Amino acid sequence: HSRSASRALSIAAVKVRSEADALASRLQRKGYPVRTVDEAGLVKVQVGPYGSKPEAQAAEQRLKREEKVGTWLKRG
Repeated sequence: HSRSASRALSIAAVKVRSEADALASRLQRKGYPVRTVDEAGLVKVQVGPYGSKPEAQAAEQRLKREEKVGTWLKRG
């Protein structure tokens, strides 16, 4: 089909909303498209969405290099 899946990078999943909000604010100030999602008792911090896998991978490399954070790719 012609519709491409968007991709978001999950950065963190924490129980305390203030921790998620602090991380999200820091990343937003650096120009990342950030959102927080409440799911299964956790607050998840995600960067994206990105329209292609190469875009998501470039953002992932920047996050690892500049922020020293691990990421995992979420499709959907």
